[in-house]
Amino acid sequence: MQEFLLTALSFPTAILSVLLAVAVAYWMLAALGLVGDDPLELAGVIDGDVGAMEGLAGFLVKFGLGGIPTTLVFTILIFIAWVLSYFTGLLLLNHLPDWLRITLGAIVLPVALFLSLPMTAAVVRPLTRLKRRLAPPPNRSLLGRVAIVRTGEVTASHGQAELEDNGASLIVQVRCEGETPRRGDRVVLLEHLTPDNAWRVALDTDFQGE
Repeated sequence: MQEFLLTALSFPTAILSVLLAVAVAYWMLAALGLVGDDPLELAGVIDGDVGAMEGLAGFLVKFGLGGIPTTLVFTILIFIAWVLSYFTGLLLLNHLPDWLRITLGAIVLPVALFLSLPMTAAVVRPLTRLKRRLAPPPNRSLLGRVAIVRTGEVTASHGQAELEDNGASLIVQVRCEGETPRRGDRVVLLEHLTPDNAWRVALDTDFQGE
């Protein structure tokens, strides 16, 4: 434990330890509902620095880190950089004279951050695909489409259905009052319910019969 703390609080890992602690504190506050979804983006809007935020977005996209909240990307990036820096310190820097440890540490920090970019992209990429799969395309493109119920039943408060869109399988939240479509039933998307980001549906057979 002592060796862990010594390495985590030594240069350059100490810098990343502070940033990681800030990220952990943010997620704890987020779990309690005390902070917003993406304070990094919000800060850019409040300060009026839209150009800087667009530049950051372009940078993230360049490295395959787009489509995911900036705070989550930042947390993953810092964690990976922290791991790289920590083990470099544990296995190498801790065994060197102070002057050499500080000199090499100044090199290790930017190198760890740079190497963490492609690693973060490898972690984020599956999350981006999952987000795109779960997020429906623009509402107008789904109106009138037929989907297959995937939950046990669809009620006025819960339910999911799956539909095909240009070869991709999409999961949408659906709601139905009165009748109760069940797993495997075909339903038609009739109206987008904005507050729930869900669709009011009717059984395909009932819709055709109207």
